[in-house]
This record gives sequence, structure tokens and C-alpha cells, in this order.
Amino acid sequence: MGICDDQQRVCLSLGLWNGQDEILKERFYGLSNAQGNHGEDVKEYWHYLDALPDGRYLRALYRYPMAAFPYQELRQRNSVPGPEIKLLDLGIFDQDRYWDVEVEYAKPEPTVVAGRITVTNRSGEAAQLHLLPQVWLRNTWSWNPPRSPQAQLHAEGAELHLQHPELAGYRLQVGGDFAWLVCDNETDNQLLFGAPGLSPYPKNAIGDAVVSGDPSRCNPERTGTKAAAHFIFELGPGESQVVRFIWSDRQGYAPGQVDGLCLDGRRAADNFYAAVSPDNGDADDLLIQRQAFAGLIWSQQYYQLEVARWLEGDPAGPPPPPERLTGRNAAWVGMEAADIIVMPDSWEYPWFASWDLAFHALALDPIDINLAKQQVLLLLQSRYLREDGQLPAYEWN
Repeated sequence: MGICDDQQRVCLSLGLWNGQDEILKERFYGLSNAQGNHGEDVKEYWHYLDALPDGRYLRALYRYPMAAFPYQELRQRNSVPGPEIKLLDLGIFDQDRYWDVEVEYAKPEPTVVAGRITVTNRSGEAAQLHLLPQVWLRNTWSWNPPRSPQAQLHAEGAELHLQHPELAGYRLQVGGDFAWLVCDNETDNQLLFGAPGLSPYPKNAIGDAVVSGDPSRCNPERTGTKAAAHFIFELGPGESQVVRFIWSDRQGYAPGQVDGLCLDGRRAADNFYAAVSPDNGDADDLLIQRQAFAGLIWSQQYYQLEVARWLEGDPAGPPPPPERLTGRNAAWVGMEAADIIVMPDSWEYPWFASWDLAFHALALDPIDINLAKQQVLLLLQSRYLREDGQLPAYEWN
């Protein structure tokens, strides 16, 4: 439930820890085709509640169990023929032992993002939750020398400052009582490959620091390319807590304004959907339609694929196998994608599919005809078409 700029240079999202899991919850979990008996299948529960087509307002809800997430049990029980086993089937939500995590983003100006994260204890007992709004820079510096990043994040007080050649003056202002954890958006080569690491503070350092309780896993200088504001909440039954932040290159904004900015965004969404919805529509049907539109809008992602570069391999990694040069996409060396695309699904299909994109365009037409046209025309550009005029079907062809 994160966002990024239109070139995915800077990403904002959140991490969670219930005090029980072995890892930080930073992405939704699911099974691959090889792991499950139901194909690729996500095993989490989240809901896209609202969104404006231009992204000025976004709202979504995630339900995070208080007990240890049953990663291994889900893999084991879905590895044999039989009915699909869902997370709800394992009783992990019994007695309402879960957290509601609602995320809102509002944009009063193009370069200003107001964020609000509301966590609510839905159980009948007190519980602890670690909440981490996170910012990281997409690793583009590994592609070509010089390999060192040309951008940095540095935490000072309640602010995180960005130094970037293209995004000058941006900062994250966070309200409340928290601690900064900062590391580098670099793979932990020592952990994964037994090879020397590129940084003493790789990208899993924040998760390690939270789960182990040892903040020394992160950079004590609070400088790097990935950062998190670490909150720890003790909440009673039904109790809520709110985290507010502002990401902007402008002066005059502060976390204390977030509630008003989010309220303005929600009102703008109400007015927009009132104008595009039938006057005599059933209230429940209109809410379903509005959330369906929200799903389309939330599923927009930045997608980058340079086939020629992919065939040659990443300069920072080991060379690809020779058969790659004659395998899939070998005839598509001219394709260079770097665009915002409405994806079929933000988890299972985070890549374009031309047959689905045509249906997305039809569904988008009532709320944003220009976006609908742009999505169809995208596949007809020279950057996507093959020399013989063939359209790409999806990432594998």
C-alpha cells in the first residue's frame, strides 16, 4: 500500500511487526504456482477503499494478524492436492485478534503528499504493534558506473532529508514519538550468497533491527538510501493510534495539517463520484462500484523493462546464462518500457498484459477517458512495437 513518484525514484510504504513474526511485514505474502494447489495465490486480506483518478486521494485497509503469520503452514497445507487453504481457515483471526491498518494519502499540490496511517486493535485484549513508515530510493546506481549512489537520505530530528540530483529540497516530516532507522538499499550478499557485502548496513537491516531489538544493525550516522520511522504502540481493546507525515519540497506544511488535508481529499472523492454516479443508483451498488474504481487506480504501477539490457545482464551481478540470448524476448531487443501502467493485479500480475489492459481501458472510461486512451496508445508506441508491427502480449512475449 505504498506510492512512488512517476519514475519510481523515491518510494513510500510501510512495515509492520506484531512481535511474533520472524520477519518484518513489508509485502503481502502468497504462494507461487510451484508452491500452491490453487495456482499463484495471495494469502492476505487488504481492501482498496477509495481513490481519485489523478491520485489526489487514496485510501486502503490491511488486516494484520496479532499471532505469528503461518508462512510455513500455508506452504505445507497447500502443497498437496485438495481444497485451497486460506489464511482465514487457519483460525488466526479468531476472537478478532488482528490489527486494522488504514492508509490514506492526500495531495493538495503536485509535490506535496500528506500521509495518515491509523492502526486499531480489534481484539479484546491489549497488544503491541511496531509501525514503520518507510522511504527508500530505487537502486539505479548498480546499473552503470560509478556504482555509488548519487542520492542519499539523512535523518535529522523529526525530518528525513533527501539529497538527489533531480529532486532537490524534498523532506519527510513525521509527527509523534519514534526513532529513525537508516540503512542502504543494497542486497545482503553475505546472507544470500556468502559473498562480501556492498554495504555494512544492507536493506534488511531495518527488519533485523526491529525483530532483534538491536538498532545497531542500522547506520548510526542515520544516512543511507532506505529509512524508517520506528513507532511502538501499546493499545488496549478497540483503541486506535494515528501516525501523520508530510512528504514535500515546499515550506508551509507540517504533520499537524494532515487530518485536514485528508478530510479535504475524502470530500473531493465524494464530490467526484457523486458527479459520475447515476442519481438513482442503489447505495450499496455505488459503493461497490467506487471501490472497484479504487482498485483500478491503486493498481497503477511504474513499469520499466529494457529488453536489450536484460538480455545482457546486470553489470553488478553474475553474467546470465548464454541461452538467455536465444530464449524468451530475444526478438524484442527494441522494447524499452518506462511508464505508469494499470496492472491486472498489484500482487499476482505486477506486469502489463495487453489483453487485460484493453478491458481496464473500458472500465476506466467513466472516470478518466484520457487515462483510458493513454493506456491503449501506450502499446502502440515504437518503444513497445516489434519491427514487424507485432504488439507485446505480456512480459514473457
